[in-house]
Amino acid sequence: MRERGHLAAATKRGFDVVVAGLALLLVTPLFVALAVAVRFDSSGAAFYRQTRVGRGGRTFTLLKFRSMVLDADRLAANITPAGDPRVTRVGCVLRRWYLDELPQLLNIVKGDMSLVGPRPETPEFMRRYTPDERRILSIRPGLCGPSTLAFMDEECLLAGSSDAESYYVEVVLHQRAAADLTYFDHRSLRGDVAILVRQLRVIVGQRSARADIRRIGRRMVVISMIVTALAGVALVSLGRDLLAGRGSGFLIDNLAHASVYAALSLLLLVLVVPAGFTSRWGRVVAVALALALFGGAIEVAQGWVGRDSEWRDLVADVIGICLGVSVWAMARASMDRRRARDVPREGARYRSATTERGEAFGAMAHRDVVSRDGASSRRVAP
Repeated sequence: MRERGHLAAATKRGFDVVVAGLALLLVTPLFVALAVAVRFDSSGAAFYRQTRVGRGGRTFTLLKFRSMVLDADRLAANITPAGDPRVTRVGCVLRRWYLDELPQLLNIVKGDMSLVGPRPETPEFMRRYTPDERRILSIRPGLCGPSTLAFMDEECLLAGSSDAESYYVEVVLHQRAAADLTYFDHRSLRGDVAILVRQLRVIVGQRSARADIRRIGRRMVVISMIVTALAGVALVSLGRDLLAGRGSGFLIDNLAHASVYAALSLLLLVLVVPAGFTSRWGRVVAVALALALFGGAIEVAQGWVGRDSEWRDLVADVIGICLGVSVWAMARASMDRRRARDVPREGARYRSATTERGEAFGAMAHRDVVSRDGASSRRVAP
C-alpha cells in the first residue's frame, strides 16, 4: 500500500514537471510581454514575492506578477476585495485572467508547488486552521484546485461584506479548507487533469476581452502583442539556429540575431531606465551602443576562433537593437500621454472634492457663528 502511494506521488511529480516545463517554454514570450506591461504601468518590480506555507508547514517564496501598487501590503490587510484601489490598471486585467499566477510555474518546477492542490495560505491565515484542516499540509499546494474553482468570485464576496478581513478569516478560509480536504481524501491524477481542464474552461469561457482592452488601452495591447511576437520569434529562430547549426540558412540566422538583440535591448531598457528619469534618453543611447559593441565583439571573437563571421550578422544585430528601442519608445510615449491625460482629471477631481469640503465646512462655520450671535442677542436683549 505504501509502495502504491509512493508510485502515485512520483507519477504526479513527473506530470507536474513535464507539464510545467512545457508550459514555461510556450509562455516565455508572454512572460516577457507581461513583465514589460507591468513595469510600464506603474513603478516597482515586475514580480511580487510573498511568503506562503507549503508541504510539511515549511514556508517558501511564492512568485506572482505584481498586480498592485508598490508596498501595497503595508497599506491594507492581505486580502483583495473587488474594487480594491491598490490594484493597478494592468494588474486588474492580470487578475481577471489569472495571468498573475503564471510565474508559479517556476515554483512547480522547483518543487514548492504542484499543478493541482490546496491553495497555499500566508502564515497569519494558516494559524487559523483547525488541526483537521492542517492535514492538507501533507501534500504540495497547487496552482489551481477545488477551492480555487469554488471561489472564483471571492473578490466580489469580500467586497459585499461589511468587514472583508473578518469575513475571510471566519467564513471563506474554512470553506476553502473544506473543499481542499475533500480533494485531499479523493485525489488522483485523473482528477487533477479534470480540474485543470475545468479551470481553463471557466477562465476562458466567463471573461470578455473587450472591457480589458478598453481598460489598459489599445496602444498598450498592441505593444504587448508586438513584444510577445518579438520574443516568440527570438525563441523559435534562436532554437532552430542552435539545433540546425550554421547550415540553418540565411533567413533563420538573421532572424535569430535580430530578434534576440531586439528582445535583449527591450528588457535592458525596462530594467535600466527607470520611470521619470530625466536623462533617460542618454541611457537609451548607452544601452544601444553597449549592445552594438557587444554584438561586434561576438563577431570578432567568432573570427578569432575560426568560425564564420559575416557583416550581415552585425547588421541584423543593429536592426534588432533599433527595433527594441523603437518598441520601448512607443510604450514610453503611450504611458506619458496616458499620465498627462489622467493627471488633470485627477487634479480636477481633487479640487472638486476640496471645494465641496470647503463649502461644507464654511456652511457649518456660518451656522455656528449665526447661532452664537443669536444666543448673544437673546442674552443682551431686555
